[in-house]
Amino acid sequence: MTNNCKSTKLYFAPFQGITDHLYRNAYAQCFMGIDEMYTPFVSGTGTYNVNPSKLKDFLPFEKNLVSVVPQILSNNADEIIAFAGSVEMLGYKHINWNVACPFSRIANKMRGSGLLSSPDLLKSILDKVFESISIDFSVKARLGYQNEDEIFKVLEVLNDYPIKHIAIHCRTGVQLYSGKARPELFKSCIKISKHNLIYNGDIYNLGQYEKFKNLLPEQEEWMLGRGVLINPFLPSEIKGKNISDDKKRELLKKFHNILFTSICSTHSSSAKISGRMKAVWYYMSGVFEDGGSVFNSIKRVKTIEEYEKVVEIVLNSQFSDSKQQSEYFNNSIKHKGSLTSK
Repeated sequence: MTNNCKSTKLYFAPFQGITDHLYRNAYAQCFMGIDEMYTPFVSGTGTYNVNPSKLKDFLPFEKNLVSVVPQILSNNADEIIAFAGSVEMLGYKHINWNVACPFSRIANKMRGSGLLSSPDLLKSILDKVFESISIDFSVKARLGYQNEDEIFKVLEVLNDYPIKHIAIHCRTGVQLYSGKARPELFKSCIKISKHNLIYNGDIYNLGQYEKFKNLLPEQEEWMLGRGVLINPFLPSEIKGKNISDDKKRELLKKFHNILFTSICSTHSSSAKISGRMKAVWYYMSGVFEDGGSVFNSIKRVKTIEEYEKVVEIVLNSQFSDSKQQSEYFNNSIKHKGSLTSK
């Protein structure tokens, strides 16, 4: 079952250290299917005057080549209000509040998914926020922090506010990225929420999307994350676009060249350039056969010159199929501890 429905909307979840403005614009120039991209969250922006360094990933608004939503992680209403005002002045019409980040050093401070166990605190924050903001406001959440039923009380609280949509990653915070997502619980969320919900979690190839679509036949909005980092063509596949291997190779080379050139122009340090590109390849190696070996060949390089030679070989390698991408997702990548909301 390929999905040709024009009503399907696909959102790209953020990844710290990968999906900054350089990545987002390179992706938008080469691949189709994504309707909106979310920025990696910012935090500690300030309650009155927002630190300009926190806004550098959003500037300038006019250079975005895809619809972009700035994301904030905070448990302070004044900070959220100040952030909303600042990005609105930059030209943005929508912010996203991250109550999904699962990492304990965040959650233990009652931020990210740690807020999901305290619906009263959520309410007090939102009461103040919605008195002051004029920009669209959406939420990125999980099923809960400790327990997967925490989301139900949270959704009841969120029903009282004019929220644009709620994206739900169908794991708890304490799970991090282990185990399987629970799409069946998303059905219960739909029954409770008055808002538009976006499904998120474990859509790592077309087969997985079709499995979830069969379970949630009325669902039209989906958030993708690691699956797109592995296979940048996944959104096109979901939307029923067939791309030949020759065209895929051409687009991947173009994407790599744009991103690599942009990163080189931004960083003078070879180590930083190498680190940024290796973070991208940690996932994207899975679009090729034997992705683990592909990444190991890139991980071992010591110089930029060596990197370019290895990548030239990699980009001419055989593409993986859905089964191999599934194996790469489940067995070869591990969440390495960077602060990401996906």
